[in-house]
Amino acid sequence: MLILLPPIGALLYVGPAHPAVVYRFIAEGGFLALWLGAACGIGLFALRALRLCEQGVPSALRCATAAAMGLGLLSLMVLALGLAGCLGAISGWLLIAGGWVLGATALWRWTTNGRARFAHWLAAPGGWEWLWLMATPFLMLILVGAMAPPGLLWTPNEPHGYDVVEYHLQVPREWFEAHRIVPLHHNIFSYVPFNVEMHYLLAMHLRGGPWAGMYLAQLMHAAFMILSVIAVYGLARRIARPAPAIIAALSILTVPWIIQLAPIAYDEGGFLLFGTLAIGWASRATFDAEHRLRRFALAGAMAGFAAGSKLTAVPEILAAIPVVASAGLLWAKLRSRAAARGWRPWAGVAVFIAMGLLTFAPWLVRNAAWTGNPLFPELMPMLGHDGLGDVQMRRWDKSLKPPPAQQPYSRRISRFAKEVIGGWQFGYLLLPLALIALGMSMRRPEAWFFAGLLLILFVFWIGFTHLQPRFLVLAVPVAALLAARIEWGRFAPLGVLLAAGFATVSWIGVNDGLSALLYGSESAHRPGIIQPAGSFQPLGARDLHWLTPEAVDPDTLPPDVTLVLVGDARAFDYQIPMSRLRYRTVFDVAARPGQDLVQAWSAFDDIHTQVTWLLIDPGELGRFEKTYFGLPPLAAQGREERAPYLVKRSH
Repeated sequence: MLILLPPIGALLYVGPAHPAVVYRFIAEGGFLALWLGAACGIGLFALRALRLCEQGVPSALRCATAAAMGLGLLSLMVLALGLAGCLGAISGWLLIAGGWVLGATALWRWTTNGRARFAHWLAAPGGWEWLWLMATPFLMLILVGAMAPPGLLWTPNEPHGYDVVEYHLQVPREWFEAHRIVPLHHNIFSYVPFNVEMHYLLAMHLRGGPWAGMYLAQLMHAAFMILSVIAVYGLARRIARPAPAIIAALSILTVPWIIQLAPIAYDEGGFLLFGTLAIGWASRATFDAEHRLRRFALAGAMAGFAAGSKLTAVPEILAAIPVVASAGLLWAKLRSRAAARGWRPWAGVAVFIAMGLLTFAPWLVRNAAWTGNPLFPELMPMLGHDGLGDVQMRRWDKSLKPPPAQQPYSRRISRFAKEVIGGWQFGYLLLPLALIALGMSMRRPEAWFFAGLLLILFVFWIGFTHLQPRFLVLAVPVAALLAARIEWGRFAPLGVLLAAGFATVSWIGVNDGLSALLYGSESAHRPGIIQPAGSFQPLGARDLHWLTPEAVDPDTLPPDVTLVLVGDARAFDYQIPMSRLRYRTVFDVAARPGQDLVQAWSAFDDIHTQVTWLLIDPGELGRFEKTYFGLPPLAAQGREERAPYLVKRSH
């Protein structure tokens, strides 16, 4: 029922567009199943080969861990092939086929007893498992959202789709056209780790093009998010009965951030999946001496994959887990000498760090080869700036800090209270449940392990980020793992009612935003753009013209013309070969003396056509001029314009 009901609900949701949605579900769903099966096969084979498998692990945790290991390794394989210039449709399909072969090899030893246990599980009464049907409405919204064109959700609110069409999908699109992974000097984000985006690049090769693969990419990210929920449930089942574990896992779905992020081709899905498993396995290794080194090694591998998905995982996971694990081991040593003799338990922490650096290293090596700075564009003044000027470095650094009015710590704490404690996108329920669980588990060191991680996340977000609530999303699975320690007992129905009530409130909030974007008659998210009204239409991979300004029609662009986007970096919206399309991000703009903002933004030296059309977006230029440091002023003529307009320039 959980497999059937969400697609049925999605078809009812989209109304007259259901034939196109059915086609997408069949086509993209088939590719998604092949991709996910290959990842599970690679992961299961690797776990067995490295002897990281463990008996007695809940099936949900075993499946999530195998899938995550396979997804992490598959992304590194795509990276290696792309850097070597060997990635294409044939090599992509060989990866998928190889994953299935490795999975079959790993399952070859699956005994008759294993099959019998699986058959017994299928035939057993559902019991508390029926609660999983509460996820149906949220899975429906995720499926519908994944059918929306990239960049539409949830503009103009957060999570904003601008990043998707600026680099999450645009950078893989340029690598697809270049037939290899190369540094893009006009897009600074091409230097950040791309573990999740490697799967988007693979989707483009499997489907035969960037826009043919964009819906598969969005479904891939949704799969990452769903696997994160399964991982939380599997980890919770090691410490709790089915009812508390299911309530804790379902409480994640009361957090609108998770539902809103899932259908967007972001990187938070990989960050959450790998990060959740790193935290869960590290907690088991800290407080259970059996298989300690093995568990720390597995947790470290996941932490490295998380860092390769999002750089904030370096302080939040790769550095934070050794801190709380060391504190837990010290507590065990002080409490019982027999539990932790000498320094041997701390060898596990060293193994964790080593494995984390090992799986994160490919991205460090790539950047070191490209720029000399393995963490570029971070730490540019110390490790190298790859030719960026002082103004550009300061612009990047200031973009990662709050506005001046919010920099005092009193304002930061106030924003934390407003956006996290009282913010509707964190769902109101999960963090209070985590606090209740901590109060009920004061004597359990495992609870303090998760509480310590939450404290580190809160301190890092308040003190070292630009206070974007999305950067605190890792607190959601950590709080859920803590909430799983609540022993509901005979009050389990009350927990179900609480989860259902808050889930209903969250669903209404997310649904209102989704329906307004898909069925609204006006395009509030981009001036000068007409959005189809009355039905859910933006499903065709080649029917994205309504996302571009009326001033330009890519189909009528002459072959001897290069289009330069000035102020707008949403290059993925334009189905024009990159040989005739130029853009740059705001961080790549370097002004020469006497240049205004338009001149600085449009100064490209590699344009080979005789005629250039500048598509100038004055609204975006004005926003950037007010928001980012060191940009030259916008000319008076540009300030008078409202909608994007074209300027022709001959060479």
